[in-house]
Amino acid sequence: MFGGNISNLEVLDMHHNNISATLPMIFTIEGSLRSLNLHGNKLEGKIPPTLANCKVLQVLDIGH
Repeated sequence: MFGGNISNLEVLDMHHNNISATLPMIFTIEGSLRSLNLHGNKLEGKIPPTLANCKVLQVLDIGH
């Protein structure tokens, strides 16, 4: 979903951006991500096991 090096990204807030995607395509972000807000988008699919790679993730909002 993103190009380049974003390994230092700590907060990603993309709520209500009309994103249509399958969850496995979204969760390729690892490293220092602490908060991921994708609330209010058109996401489908199951939460992938790769989400466990986000060791410091404290907030995950993928609500509808």
